[in-house]
Amino acid sequence: MAAALKVQGNAHFAKKQWQEALDLYSQALGLEKDNIALGALLSNRSACLAHLDRFELALADASRCIKLRPRWSKGFARSGEAYSRMQSFELAERACEQLVHVDRRTILTLRL
Repeated sequence: MAAALKVQGNAHFAKKQWQEALDLYSQALGLEKDNIALGALLSNRSACLAHLDRFELALADASRCIKLRPRWSKGFARSGEAYSRMQSFELAERACEQLVHVDRRTILTLRL
């Protein structure tokens, strides 16, 4: 059930329907038990929240993602984006440094 909700959320995300995607990811989070899948859902929801200018909540989801998947770069990318959008550039830079430490290849595709 959680996987199906994520797929639906991804379809809305691709259409830039941020609120609809956010709602579906939130529902999926309530059902998912696997930490890897939870991390992906939190990362996706963080992106939706950032698109909706809800940066503190986006940062909270990014932080939870990092705790669940500390070796996955996307959580750090989401954190950096949230900090950047909140004009906290030093913290954004630190998040990006952590990202590079986790996955040096990601720096080539990072868009903040």
